[in-house]
Amino acid sequence: MNVKYFAAILASLLVSSCATNDRIPNMPKKESQELAQLLSSGNDSGEYSELKKVAKWFQPNNKVEPCKLYFGKRVVDENDPTIWDPESRANINWDGDCKNGYAFGLGREFTETIENGLVSTLIYYGEVGQKPDEFYIARYDAEKYQYVANPEDGKFYYDMIKIVKNGPSIEYYTSAIGFTDLDGPNFYGQEELFTGRRFVAKITRENNVLRVNLSTNPEDSHWRHIAIYKNDNEVFTITNYVNGYSEIARVENGNRELVKLDYDLDQAMIATINSTNKELQAVSGRLDASKQAMAIYKRKICDGNVSVDFMDNSIYGRVCLPNGDISHLNDQITRYRVEKERKWEKAEAKYLDQQRINQKRQKQIAQQRQQQIAKQRQQTNNAINNQSWQNWSSSQQPVELNNVPNNWNNQSTTNCIVISNIVSCTSN
Repeated sequence: MNVKYFAAILASLLVSSCATNDRIPNMPKKESQELAQLLSSGNDSGEYSELKKVAKWFQPNNKVEPCKLYFGKRVVDENDPTIWDPESRANINWDGDCKNGYAFGLGREFTETIENGLVSTLIYYGEVGQKPDEFYIARYDAEKYQYVANPEDGKFYYDMIKIVKNGPSIEYYTSAIGFTDLDGPNFYGQEELFTGRRFVAKITRENNVLRVNLSTNPEDSHWRHIAIYKNDNEVFTITNYVNGYSEIARVENGNRELVKLDYDLDQAMIATINSTNKELQAVSGRLDASKQAMAIYKRKICDGNVSVDFMDNSIYGRVCLPNGDISHLNDQITRYRVEKERKWEKAEAKYLDQQRINQKRQKQIAQQRQQQIAKQRQQTNNAINNQSWQNWSSSQQPVELNNVPNNWNNQSTTNCIVISNIVSCTSN
């Protein structure tokens, strides 16, 4: 999966999430600092340090000569007598070489148990009697296939494809990349290939989580969500909808209370998201050796058309096909993808139609508003004009200026009136 996909969207998501109503209360400083510390924490529990490493060697059923295989696990009680019960009951086989009583070189170990079904692991024994390197794990019953790397830094890296079926039908098909760290936080990114949903998460050792959910599916076009979990419980959420409204809420007992995003928490989330993306981008390089080992193994068994007598060769040989262990699902995946694409096209068309309807409605609202403004302006102008007319009309009433002497010697008079500031006079 392309983890760089998240970086561009998350910045806008966090920025847009800050646009809250002024009436929404601010997040208390103490709460913000606690959540910020929760995100930055990694080694915050002794839970996993209590697990003990145990190992045991088992003879494969298909080998006559001594050819022991290494099995290792971590357990709480190393003296528990039931630790190795699944392996003791398992059908274990090895298609590689043997040397001095131990498995040697590159090959696949096949283990079938009641608990996990049939599982194969591509491993390499570089030294006799020593723990091997693991490169690829296929869980056939679970339809889960992953390249893995477990270097000396204590981290278990993986690049995985998982297919979940509902009866004969595929329910969803995911691709995930990440790592498990026994001494610190875990990181993972996951993409549901048929739904368009993507997840990125950082998980601390007490199950404190920053999880970012995104979607490219037009059916989930509003699906933008950042959540913080503490001890598996969601405590803080930011949801960004397509209409631009952002909900920033404290979550308690399933109830949401809107609060304003505090600067400290905002910066802590951005830093955690950036570090998560950085960690995930580094995973692919860790798995290069695993993919090279698979290429070498394929040349060994595929070019030579190797077959075995301890399992179904149609399953054993899948790894040689172009799509590897998921080749048996090619037809279903193709039909599922076509069906989803058609559904997406309809959903996108519906979404675009709704957008056009919304734009048209907004345009009509804007036009109505302009008409109202114009009408109000006209009413105001009419009122002003009426008042001016009344003022002007009152100024037009005749004003008599009588008995103005015209000829002081003859004592004659002049009568005058004023109309529109013009004086008219008559003498008598």
